[in-house]
Amino acid sequence: MNNQTFLGAFLAFIGVLGLLVGLITGHFMESPAQTVLYVMPIILGVIMIVIDRIGKKK
Repeated sequence: MNNQTFLGAFLAFIGVLGLLVGLITGHFMESPAQTVLYVMPIILGVIMIVIDRIGKKK
């Protein structure tokens, strides 16, 4: 596993944990900015994994 893939997976995992905590505590939909901040780590982690996979194909 490449370092970027590992970091992307780790970031996505931490994002999922944060998302679960936000949903359980009820803070997920308090404001649009807070909703974006809960989802952003997951999106960034997936982008990192996709970029690494595309780079390996070339």
